[in-house]
Amino acid sequence: MAKLHWFMYVFHVLLMFVLIGFVTVLGPIIRQLTTEMVVTNRRVIVKLGLICRDVMEMNLQKVESVSVQQGIWGRILGFGTVAVVGSGGSIEAVTYVTDPLAFRKAVHEQSEG
Repeated sequence: MAKLHWFMYVFHVLLMFVLIGFVTVLGPIIRQLTTEMVVTNRRVIVKLGLICRDVMEMNLQKVESVSVQQGIWGRILGFGTVAVVGSGGSIEAVTYVTDPLAFRKAVHEQSEG
């Protein structure tokens, strides 16, 4: 009597993990492609999302501070969380910002000049 070997499942199991991985990484890919952070000579603008859009605009005169938080992995890989604090205590934070110190520097340069 002969039976089929378990190895026949390997390709299908690997394909299942690849598809699950693709579905789980799709959200961060869309978030990265649709997030815009801009510093102009008048305001700081942050746009998040594709379908559900979240837009934050703050006049440079209203910006009290820009704080940056970086953990060990953030320092090594060059990302961090940027929090823009406006007058009245309003805080807008964005995570996984590439080169957050350059963004903070751009805000300070525009607000001073």
